Amino acid sequence: MLQTYLILLSFLFITSCNIYQRTHQIFSTQLKNGEVKTRGQVATKKSTKSDQFSYYQRWDNELIDYHENGKVKSVSISHYKVGTYGRPCKELLNQYTEYNEKGVKIFESKDVCDCKKSTVVKYNDKGERLTKKVLKVKREK
Repeated sequence: MLQTYLILLSFLFITSCNIYQRTHQIFSTQLKNGEVKTRGQVATKKSTKSDQFSYYQRWDNELIDYHENGKVKSVSISHYKVGTYGRPCKELLNQYTEYNEKGVKIFESKDVCDCKKSTVVKYNDKGERLTKKVLKVKREK
């Protein structure tokens, strides 16, 4: 009888630890000649509990565009979340990087925590930094 209770308790403990459900999707778009034009992935994480006060969901997205010659054209990375705990912002990170046809970085933009801090960097054709702007937004409470 004691063994039955221990097995039941261990089963309940193992199933109660799985509080997040994770999914991962990869997709790509191809040109007519078979070369990859865009490639992306989306990862989601959400709570299995349906309580409205502890609901949590997060998306991690990555999208890569390619030039005709096969070099990377742009990379876009974003992290979003919905939840009542943790950081007080829904858009954790939004980063966009653009490259020329030679594969040299020419533009970079990064927004952190709902554009609380934004950074814009421009590069020349050799990949050397020309300008960098940092914008900080103070929120009113």
